[in-house]
Amino acid sequence: MDTPTKPSKSFVPELESNSEIGFKNATFSWSHKEENGTTTPSSRMFKLRIDEQLLFKRNCVNLIVGPT
Repeated sequence: MDTPTKPSKSFVPELESNSEIGFKNATFSWSHKEENGTTTPSSRMFKLRIDEQLLFKRNCVNLIVGPT
């Protein structure tokens, strides 16, 4: 009689309880382009620069605001 096989265990790494979510020394940029693929002089380029460290709070809505 065959013995029943046990389901294989999958590896799931444990997260540290104090693991942080954020960015450090990063720059993000984007711009508005016209539908024809060109930009006009009135188009603005937006840039978010994080000089040091930016951490997000868990289980909260985090907003980044500034001049646009």
